Amino acid sequence: MSSADVQLTFLFDVESKPTIIGKTGKMKLIWLVFLWCLFDRGASGVETDRVSVTEGDSVTLHTGVQTNQQERIRWYYYDICIALINGDLSKICTDVQCNNDTERFRDRLKLDHQTGSLTITNINITDSGEYILKIISGSDSKKIFSVAVDPSLPSAAVAGISAAVVLLFVTVVAAVI
Repeated sequence: MSSADVQLTFLFDVESKPTIIGKTGKMKLIWLVFLWCLFDRGASGVETDRVSVTEGDSVTLHTGVQTNQQERIRWYYYDICIALINGDLSKICTDVQCNNDTERFRDRLKLDHQTGSLTITNINITDSGEYILKIISGSDSKKIFSVAVDPSLPSAAVAGISAAVVLLFVTVVAAVI
């Protein structure tokens, strides 16, 4: 049933309380509430973590699991596989070893073999985006990390801003005295 098929008519009784009428008014209302809840919370039910990090720092995306050598863990940057652990640990790879076509992270990925957590070192602005974790075992799960990389201020800029604030403060104090 599309949203165009759902039509509700509101009438007001003497006390000005809205009532829904129609063929199956209550059923339509129940469907509307159900659909709203479904789409408001996300139809896929995939958990999303938002992570903010400063350019140049490292960030670890935690799986929240301990591997028991049964799980296969795969990390994707959008749809590109960037790291994986096979269930028996016979194949563990990051970036270039996983995907011959990309050197996006150039040895900046570290994969924890016990937890499957992914660490990105010396992160830069172009690394912002969606990192998708897929754990394949008895029951598959998926988690999305939305990573935002904030630009860092060069130390010279921070020193210059600090000097300007001190100079402004001294000027204001001198003007008051």
